[in-house]
Amino acid sequence: MAPEDEVREEVVEETHKKVMEELEKIYEDEEIEVFAAPDDSELEKLLLEILKEKPMKFKELKEVFSATAGEDRLRRSLMKLLEEGRIRELEDGTYTAIDVEDIYSTVEDEELIEDVLENVEGEEEEEELEELEFDEEF
Repeated sequence: MAPEDEVREEVVEETHKKVMEELEKIYEDEEIEVFAAPDDSELEKLLLEILKEKPMKFKELKEVFSATAGEDRLRRSLMKLLEEGRIRELEDGTYTAIDVEDIYSTVEDEELIEDVLENVEGEEEEEELEELEFDEEF
């Protein structure tokens, strides 16, 4: 095994431990521990926390969540976070979280910056319109 792979295995194991610490333990005895699986919003939150700390490939994330979330749920959560502009997929297939505060200093892709800002501005405009519509009703 190449040294880079060994480091990644250590990262996967360490990250898996962090995920397990976040989950509710529902049963434990001398031989087994049983944890509640995260719901979709918890899975998204965990993915964001992980990807803020360390960019990871899908294969690594799949190993991290091997006992807690199926591959389909993991893909669905990643796709949702991608669509929302909260994470991005790099050219090598690595996923990383987008920190909007650091986006100007860490990302040179101007189109990505514009997309993220448009999503944020669009959400704010929708909220303002909803408030105006609510006020007009009363």
